[in-house]
Amino acid sequence: MEDKLKPLLADSASTGVLTTAWLRQAGYSSQLLSKYVRSGWLTSIGHGAYARDASRILWQHGLHALQTQLELPIWLGGLSALSLHGLGHQLAMGQERVWLYARDAPHLPKWFTQYPWSVEFVLVNRRLFNEAPDDSLAAGESGGVLLTVSRSEQAVLEYLDHVKDRATFEDAADVMTGAMTFSPKRMQTLLESCRSIRAKRLALYFADHYQLPWRDQLDVSCVNLGSGPRQVVAEGRLDSKYQITIPRSLDSGV
Repeated sequence: MEDKLKPLLADSASTGVLTTAWLRQAGYSSQLLSKYVRSGWLTSIGHGAYARDASRILWQHGLHALQTQLELPIWLGGLSALSLHGLGHQLAMGQERVWLYARDAPHLPKWFTQYPWSVEFVLVNRRLFNEAPDDSLAAGESGGVLLTVSRSEQAVLEYLDHVKDRATFEDAADVMTGAMTFSPKRMQTLLESCRSIRAKRLALYFADHYQLPWRDQLDVSCVNLGSGPRQVVAEGRLDSKYQITIPRSLDSGV
């Protein structure tokens, strides 16, 4: 048992969450895992997953296991990804929500959804893009764990899709003031593929308002912005160019 245990303890994944599926694929039988639990080398954190030390695991360890061991199409996105990239950090600091995005509504195991993490997960299954570019996701470190996260350009559109009132509009304005270094090429591709009229109009509105460097390199004629006015802020004024309602108090500037 000890000979089999040594490579498990040496593996970098062993410091976080270990799924039963990953362990069995690595050659650990149910009987052997039961022995490790009885001996105190492993702790069950729910059906289908273990931890070396449950008192030290973070939500990042759980997400990492979903991404790398179970290979689920799920990633850190929206405001959570923006915070990781240094945008919207102050907004995310006071929140206990972690925004996850996924394709095709993956089934999340109960050990993940029912474990008492220190945060609330918000899983967005809405298909926001027809086809996102291959480089719209990247690796990012959070809590000492390497995760798959949205790049800034995709994260902004994911975030803007949820702007629905004055408060979230003002938060989005704060985020967009720092969106100076976006890739025009990646942004163009994402805007063309994005299915959210709200997110696209808001992105372009803020880009115009703050004169963001990448704005002049976009070809908006290729972007479907829909037709007719859209309400973003209740009782706001209508921006004539992008046909979205914005706070009346911001007539002189966001």
